[in-house]
Amino acid sequence: MYIGIFLIICAAAFMYRVAQYEKRRGWLWGSVTAMIILLLSQVILSTYLPALVGVIVAYMLMMAANIYQPVKKGPI
Repeated sequence: MYIGIFLIICAAAFMYRVAQYEKRRGWLWGSVTAMIILLLSQVILSTYLPALVGVIVAYMLMMAANIYQPVKKGPI
């Protein structure tokens, strides 16, 4: 049980750092990742698989958001 909670925290922190590197809101993508993993843990009855799939899905969503709305570079 505790390993699942630890994996959720680690995955959310990882996506927070990735989002900060991509110049996105880290707290938003970290919490989205945590929610995706919590939802997947209700469907996938495994310890490690929901965290892995949740990070992959959240990263794919962030890539889609980058395509839909590019990062503003500043005043032109």
